[in-house]
Amino acid sequence: VDELPIKVLGSDNQSLPFLVVPNDTALDGWKQPWRKRVVVPCRLPPLGWNVFRFGWVEGALPPRSREPLCSAGKQSIDNAIYRVAARKHGRGVRIYRHGRPVLKGAGLSAIVVADPGGSWGGRDKNLSDILERWRVVAVETVERGPERSRMFVRLAGKRSWLDLDFYLYRGRDAVDVSARVLWNERCARLKLVMPIGATSAEFDAPGSSIRRKPCGEAPGGRWVRVSCRNGRTFGFASDSLSCFDLLDGMFRATVARASGYVYDGRRPFPAWRAAVDCGELKFKFVITPGDSFLPRMAQLLEQPPVAILTPAAAGAL
Repeated sequence: VDELPIKVLGSDNQSLPFLVVPNDTALDGWKQPWRKRVVVPCRLPPLGWNVFRFGWVEGALPPRSREPLCSAGKQSIDNAIYRVAARKHGRGVRIYRHGRPVLKGAGLSAIVVADPGGSWGGRDKNLSDILERWRVVAVETVERGPERSRMFVRLAGKRSWLDLDFYLYRGRDAVDVSARVLWNERCARLKLVMPIGATSAEFDAPGSSIRRKPCGEAPGGRWVRVSCRNGRTFGFASDSLSCFDLLDGMFRATVARASGYVYDGRRPFPAWRAAVDCGELKFKFVITPGDSFLPRMAQLLEQPPVAILTPAAAGAL
């Protein structure tokens, strides 16, 4: 099916390399080219646009290949800058940059901690009473190609789980992650754990930023730049997460809570009272060096380029 004669043309009418990736109808028998989805290298001018043509071209040759900087194994992906690896039954996802581990220990992992506070939080700012340490229950390489590689990882506990799609792009100095949580807990909080030897961190704030030493729960904006003991910096940006902590050299990000709605945390939490955040939750985040591009990456997460499908027509656009 991937050999169907499709082609992608740029605004200069020249053929572009592309990678065919899975689409939502890959398993239901639809094989038409208009159901295809591709990844194409694209450059956009500031506040501008670019135009591409994508469709059936009878007799079209397979896309010309470029140096395969993106690669994938059964349980790892690589773009010659970053390598992401995981194994079933492991405690986390290991991330390497230029061959060196970005995260210590088990790597990127997920824990559930007790959160007895109500809607407005509680008195304990550390929240380190661990109820569960999730494990990797599934790993699958979904995309393999010169433009992008993608790996799916599921971390799970007894009642809830977290699906992570890791993306590595050609030449991009970042690990892009798309996440989906199925959350079914009570009086608990889900955290992403990143052991990096943190000594302090700079948090995005409205119109500015603020630097904090190791601390418990603290608000943050679109990005966090963490200073590490080895002198390096670690960058984290998200389109949704905005509560973090720095404890014992670890940087942790709150993903979801399961506290009582309009509940003060002082009385037993009755079964009939609903817990917040339960259900399906989606968010994205980026792991990258904490350099000057970090705020820009955070802004792109919030305001990504928009692809508009339109029929071909004459004119400047």
